[in-house]
Amino acid sequence: MMNNRTVVGFLGGPQGAGKGLTCDRIAEDHGSNIVILTMSGLLKHHRTSHGPHAELIARHMDVLHTLVPDDISIPIMEEGIESAIKKDHRYILCDGYPRNVTQARQVAGKLVGRSDIILVQVVLVTLDQVADNNAANRSRGADDSPPGRETRRKIYMEETVPAMKILTEGFGVPTLFLSSGVGDQYVRNAAMIAKLMLAVMGIERVEAML
Repeated sequence: MMNNRTVVGFLGGPQGAGKGLTCDRIAEDHGSNIVILTMSGLLKHHRTSHGPHAELIARHMDVLHTLVPDDISIPIMEEGIESAIKKDHRYILCDGYPRNVTQARQVAGKLVGRSDIILVQVVLVTLDQVADNNAANRSRGADDSPPGRETRRKIYMEETVPAMKILTEGFGVPTLFLSSGVGDQYVRNAAMIAKLMLAVMGIERVEAML
């Protein structure tokens, strides 16, 4: 724990870079110490709990198959982070967030400068071909099809990369770039990347990884 402050980490990277696999490894080893927030998980919770935007969220997710508008999703992410803080969780990881500049500006803007919070960002990087192979092998549906991957890559380059840049250059959030590897190495590296992330967030000592 860093001076009893809450560490909020943002995990970024393109589709197929290993974000989900990394989070799985973190949850396996430190599930009781860290809260992992995903936008899809928070939206599903609000949809099933009949929150104020449940019907609209369901329409976007189940009928239109489009992203839920930022004016709805951003407050939900903010609420998720604040809820975890109020429950005295000291380590919070936002998986695949922020996805665009608006999200970065609004969420980070409210957290930067708070004396009770430390922000960090970890970005997984990999070659397009490697990411395509990883995504194709996991087969999660239309998003992992060739057209889906191309669309996601375009969104990532045009919207998510600028968002991560704003966290680093605009808000001064310390950022670590990690390569997720190739083939079998991709799976093996997930454990090491998870350890590095935990070290960056102050959960695990660096000496334990050597």
